[in-house]
Amino acid sequence: MTILSIDPAVSKKIAYAMFVDEQLQGYNKVDHISEIDDVINTALDIDLVVTEDMYLGNNVRTLKQLEREVGKIIYLCEIYEIEYRLIAPVTWKSHHGLLKKPKELEEKLQIEIIRQETGEEITDVDIRAAILIGLCQIEKARWEQYN
Repeated sequence: MTILSIDPAVSKKIAYAMFVDEQLQGYNKVDHISEIDDVINTALDIDLVVTEDMYLGNNVRTLKQLEREVGKIIYLCEIYEIEYRLIAPVTWKSHHGLLKKPKELEEKLQIEIIRQETGEEITDVDIRAAILIGLCQIEKARWEQYN
């Protein structure tokens, strides 16, 4: 199974990670959603796209902009007939034991989780989020398979 995991953004680059058979195969950042279209077109057959769902923080304007970006991702999935899932930040952070941790500790834990799961040491916060979103989906699917 091939999973494309995306951490959407509006004021910075969009991070993504690609998993094949539960193994991290690559990650990068792009400037625009149109480049995610290129990733989909050049990748192996993608079975699932998982992206961070939006939540209302302090800025409604940012929420609306992010909702549009997530909508574009969903639209691409519908065009290419790829299944997609949205994962709330609270869900993937809770899954990895990161919820309500001080920022500095959360950052260290993210790096350690990714190192243990993939052998990679990722310093970029957005790429870490994309990887952790994907890992959350993979582990959730494993759990559902056996229950």
